[in-house]
Amino acid sequence: MLIRSLELKDISGVTSIHLATFPDTMLVKFGAETVRRYYQWWLGRLLGEPHKTAGLSAFIGLELVGFCIAGKFRGHTTDFLRENRGFLIRRILMNPWALVNLLRPKFRQQRVTGARSLRSHPKRPSTLTRAKENSLHVQFLVVHPEHRKRGIGRLLMNEIEAAARQRGFSRMHLSTSLDNHQAISLYESLNWEKVPELGETKRNMVKHLTPFSPS
Repeated sequence: MLIRSLELKDISGVTSIHLATFPDTMLVKFGAETVRRYYQWWLGRLLGEPHKTAGLSAFIGLELVGFCIAGKFRGHTTDFLRENRGFLIRRILMNPWALVNLLRPKFRQQRVTGARSLRSHPKRPSTLTRAKENSLHVQFLVVHPEHRKRGIGRLLMNEIEAAARQRGFSRMHLSTSLDNHQAISLYESLNWEKVPELGETKRNMVKHLTPFSPS
């Protein structure tokens, strides 16, 4: 197993892992090129702010089998939607069947978020955002379905935590689906804590970090 920094040349492997892991999501419904563009957008922010971001990839031989992206990013998914509005509209026009799929009830929250992002202006930082100023957000932890239960996710989380300490962060936070019991169990085994929030639609978790001590 090889763990190294995530690079732009890994974009094809990252795209393949996402397609295999999340086949029934809005992003995938718009095609592989949309997924590739999405992660290319994220990696651009990752490489542009190395002092407050971290990206790791896990390889078995030459195969990329998992990745983790974390940081304090200037942008967010809503910014991706806004900045790529023209591209996404063209994808909808080229794939009208995907739009029909997206009208299903299961995509309601994603539709609301996407529509709001495409028409609204960037919001000012909220009180919650300010409270997380010294917290590293684990945006993605994804392991290819064929390589799960081999300790890859745990290894990536341990390495990303070490990177957070080295960069001076005092805590980390993440969100995951309420029904993603396997991921929640992994995080709890790594001493992450659940953070209850009123009306939550996802499981929010946090981990407080001990200061980094150079050896």
